[in-house]
Amino acid sequence: METEGELSFGPFTLSLDRRALRRDGCALPLGARALELLALLAGRAGEVVGKDEIVTRLASGTDMEQGRLRAHVAAVRRALGDGEDGSRYIVNVLGRGYVFVAAVRRTAPAALPRVAGLPDGSAPLLGREETVASLVRMVGERRLVTVVGAGGLGKSALALAVARRVAPRFDGRVAYLDLAPLADGARLTDAVAGAVGLTLGGSLPALCAALAERRLLLVLDNCGHLADPAALLAEALLEAAPRLHVLATSREALDLRAEWVHRLAPLALPAALELFALRCGTRLDPAGRAKTAHLCRQLDGNPLLIGLAAARARTDGIAALAGAGDAPYGASAEAQGRHRSADALLDWSWRLLAPRERAVLHRLSVFRRSFTIDDAARECACPEIDGAAVKWCLSGLVARSLVEVDYGLHGVRYRLTNATRHYAGEAVARRVAMAVTAS
Repeated sequence: METEGELSFGPFTLSLDRRALRRDGCALPLGARALELLALLAGRAGEVVGKDEIVTRLASGTDMEQGRLRAHVAAVRRALGDGEDGSRYIVNVLGRGYVFVAAVRRTAPAALPRVAGLPDGSAPLLGREETVASLVRMVGERRLVTVVGAGGLGKSALALAVARRVAPRFDGRVAYLDLAPLADGARLTDAVAGAVGLTLGGSLPALCAALAERRLLLVLDNCGHLADPAALLAEALLEAAPRLHVLATSREALDLRAEWVHRLAPLALPAALELFALRCGTRLDPAGRAKTAHLCRQLDGNPLLIGLAAARARTDGIAALAGAGDAPYGASAEAQGRHRSADALLDWSWRLLAPRERAVLHRLSVFRRSFTIDDAARECACPEIDGAAVKWCLSGLVARSLVEVDYGLHGVRYRLTNATRHYAGEAVARRVAMAVTAS
């Protein structure tokens, strides 16, 4: 049975997307099963639909007697005014079923992009099988799911894997938009419209109207630097289009009421070892596995950093990485933009921070182990930033996935990954030194 578009007959219009009936533009109250019955009969106008088939379709896994079917038919006939002023819509064919006898006009929505438009996903996604399965379930149940985590954890690859898996539930209608190239939110509406195959001149109301009755999965990738405009757009679309689902990735949550946040964990050790060996192009002997396991822990299970370290190991060897301190990785000649190095990855987040947050992150680099919020306030406070402001800045750094939180038995503790601590300490210090030299 069709699930999109509209069926029109007489003064009535039945939306198949919303399962809503209107007469001359005015909504008519009708129960869910009665609407399902009307959609089935009108969708097969002129064809006798057997009672057993109707009961099976309307039962939805529960028992329903044919006596209840007659009640639903009567409700539909009352809503349509069947028999009034000579109008006829539903006729009972004795012993067989029912037939919709009025002329029906069908209006189908314009086609939307299908799953073939998603970026290439040929790279293996190691150690994320359970996460993919969980997110597939959540995307079906929730209308807004955001995958949140630090840079380099593989949020984009994960979202694309989930989108491919759930595409059949949306009849293949999946639209993908990478927000990373957008400098600001001014062209966000246009970009989303383009992703779904529309040209609307930047009008959000027009985009909402165009998607109002569409079943669609919209993937918004890399929302972090546009979290506020992306949240406003997602909220408007979700309110206007009840069959739209949104899967987003970001370094911070969108903070919407309908949002389900999945915080992506680092890669577990077995999968991290497999990823290193794959990127390094070698098999690991027992000694190599022990050294690589230590290295992967040092890299906090970050897939991007593991890949960068593996690329370096191809030329320098695994043993050479052990003496590389907190940064046993280099830059990648193959990767582009923010993924070419750890510093480039963190530059992306650094630019989004307020001056006070930058100062606090820099000072937090003195902690080589986990710390409490009071520890942070004591260490980072200064005449310009008091203890209360430090705590406020710390909460912002946590939200942006730059500081990790451990809710343990001994209270809440915070920590910086090795890469973030190295960046916040040495890389920022180098910037300050260069600025002083230049002046």
